[in-house]
Amino acid sequence: MRIPEKMIELAREKSIRYGDEIEFHASDVSNMQLSEKFDIVTATFLFHYAKSIEELESMFHSIANHLKPSGKIVAYMASPDYQLAKGNCQNYGLNILSEEALQGGFIHQVEFITTPPIELTFYRWSRETYANAINKAGFSQFEWIKSVVLESNIERYPAGFWDNYQNNCMHAGLICQL
Repeated sequence: MRIPEKMIELAREKSIRYGDEIEFHASDVSNMQLSEKFDIVTATFLFHYAKSIEELESMFHSIANHLKPSGKIVAYMASPDYQLAKGNCQNYGLNILSEEALQGGFIHQVEFITTPPIELTFYRWSRETYANAINKAGFSQFEWIKSVVLESNIERYPAGFWDNYQNNCMHAGLICQL
C-alpha cells in the first residue's frame, strides 16, 4: 500500500502553523508497529483499501493494538449500505464505473470527476464483514454513523440535488471502542 507522505507533510505544516500538538504517522496500517498507544485513531477512507477480508481484519487488529484501554477508532468510509443500482454519485464528484460482488462485499472502479479524472479501485465491505473484523480485533462496541448534509449546503443547491446522498449515501462514519 502506498503511504501518502505528501499528505502527512502538509498536515504537519498546518499543525505547526496553527499551534496544534498533533502527532502524525504514515505507515502501512496492517504492519504498523509503533512504540506508543493512543486514545483515538482516525481512519478516513482507509478500510476501503483492504483487498481481502484478511487484510481488513489485519487493519482493525493493528489499530486495536495501538489504542490505550477504552481507546477509540473514528472512521469515515464507503458505506456498506450504498447500492449503485439506486444511484451514482456524479453530483458529488465521484463517478462509480463498476461494482462487482466478491465474498464479503464489493469491488468498485471509480473516478473522481476532476481535470484530468483520477481513477481508483476500492473495496466496500458488508456490515457483517466489518462486524466480524471489529469483534476479532477485540473492540467491545461499535456504532455506524449516518452522513448528513448541513442545512446551509442543502439550501445552496437546487431542490433534489442531495436526495441520492441522503437516501443512498456512499459514505458512513464508524466509531469502535475497545
